[in-house]
Amino acid sequence: MPLDSRAERGAEPDLRPTAGYEIEASLLRKWPNVSMDILPFGQKGVVADGWHGAGFIYDARVDFGDVLTAPLAGTELSAPNFTKWLESKGFLFEQGAHWLNAQEAATLLASREQSVNGEPIFRAWRRAGSKTPIQIEFFNGSRSAVMQRLTYLGNKGPLSDEEKAAYSKNVANLTFPFISKGTTKVGEHLGLPQGYRRNACKDDCLALDTTFAAYKMISLHRDMIEKRQEPLFWADDVAIATTQGIAVAIFVAEKYNVPQLIRAGGPSFGIGGTKEDLGYMRNTQPEMTRYGKYTSGDFGDNMLRTAQSDWNPALIHYGHGSPLRETTFFLRGGGPIMDLMFRSLEERNKRHQGIISLVQAKRIDHGPKYWSVAVNGIHAQHEDAYNPRYYIEKGAILLYGKQTDSNFRLFEQGQLCREVSQNQDGFRVLEVEIGGRLQILYEPLAGAH
Repeated sequence: MPLDSRAERGAEPDLRPTAGYEIEASLLRKWPNVSMDILPFGQKGVVADGWHGAGFIYDARVDFGDVLTAPLAGTELSAPNFTKWLESKGFLFEQGAHWLNAQEAATLLASREQSVNGEPIFRAWRRAGSKTPIQIEFFNGSRSAVMQRLTYLGNKGPLSDEEKAAYSKNVANLTFPFISKGTTKVGEHLGLPQGYRRNACKDDCLALDTTFAAYKMISLHRDMIEKRQEPLFWADDVAIATTQGIAVAIFVAEKYNVPQLIRAGGPSFGIGGTKEDLGYMRNTQPEMTRYGKYTSGDFGDNMLRTAQSDWNPALIHYGHGSPLRETTFFLRGGGPIMDLMFRSLEERNKRHQGIISLVQAKRIDHGPKYWSVAVNGIHAQHEDAYNPRYYIEKGAILLYGKQTDSNFRLFEQGQLCREVSQNQDGFRVLEVEIGGRLQILYEPLAGAH
């Protein structure tokens, strides 16, 4: 049973206490029910009538059913239960140079502490070894001044432009310590191998982890098709993260054995479970419920809209366009977060290095037992002429033409290139950089000739 008494803490009466091991056990049992459908390039699906999100056009979809709602909806995963579970999974805790035990870490999570000099108030980590390496960082306690202001504004209802500006400023205060920071030092700290590929997802919040989990599954499938072989590292950056959502993220990282970094401005311990607030982040501490029922309200409604909010899905290069550094934003909520990242980069006098993906991801449902995520933009048109994502394996032989006697090139080492077409007359068409020039080569498809 969870450790703490609801009566002693004044917990919200409609939220049932849970523990990390209960969430984990439910996910282990139900995860085989998750299904995924990725449509071929040029084909689109449409969310059917009767669903929340009807009419949304997508090119990939992940159906969770009740896999996430069953263990998470209407629950409270308190700070003590969360850190005790992390401790049982081999995590260590620290604040700066000071080691913490699980209870001290929980006290910080549920405190008024806030970041000083851009440093997290709480760090939990587990290095590479027998278990998947993971690091979790929080930059504010759940009762910090910025969390109080965000809750107050987020529960006011429709906000004026002035109030939206204040709300957006609070989100900026939560995210600026980390939203534009890299992951090199974290990778070294976790003992990751050299040459890993970092895929970052940045959004306003991580509640049930529905969007991030779905996108990671789709990306892993895309990596398999593109024959990506570099070690992978996931990095999730959000303004607010629930302890339940982090439990899901840890489960997904362990299931697919991908190292994971999670950075959040502040924590939330409750998730709504009624028809009206299913999936909304809920306050559970009496001091915070005085400011409002919900931890943040709806980010998409409350933040100032930016030019990025209306962009179409695309892949965009910045800096050197390294295929080993990709950052994904989810349009609407993620648009303002991308704006905050670029403002942070400007203040640090830095440039973004790597690839940015803009993706439309919509949570759709047909009631609490039928939750899905529909994604548009996984086949995005590249805004740059060359985007090397497809991996040519070591020893591959590619042709300069479609005839069997065409000249060929032997690749003694593996190399990244751009896929032009998945199937053209029985060939995969690739644009490859050879001697500083881009050339078209043809890879015969198995069984086509």
